[in-house]
Amino acid sequence: MFIRNRNIEFTVIYSGEEHQVKTSWGEYQTLRLLLVNRFNISGFGQCGGMGRCATCLIEIEDIYGSTGFLKRNEHTSLQRTIKGYSIVRFACQIPVNDDLANVTIKILKDGRAS
Repeated sequence: MFIRNRNIEFTVIYSGEEHQVKTSWGEYQTLRLLLVNRFNISGFGQCGGMGRCATCLIEIEDIYGSTGFLKRNEHTSLQRTIKGYSIVRFACQIPVNDDLANVTIKILKDGRAS
């Protein structure tokens, strides 16, 4: 059995402060889980990862690979929530993998930077 032991590092901007985040493959399934665990954000991701509630909004640029594509309900929910803002995503729909390496993620509250 092949076990991944790779580190993934990226920057998170939360409450106006930059935080360097280091995690590894398999530690978190989704970015929402990581952000809730590391930053203890009240009310973040209320639907539990279904891509419907729009409470785990993030701004993320320059993300490539399969992670760059909108998932499940994300496209429809984003159209209802924030129109014409292509770098806004739901953290619950972003897997924690190599696609996050070296990106900057800004946690949004109500569609605005927190």
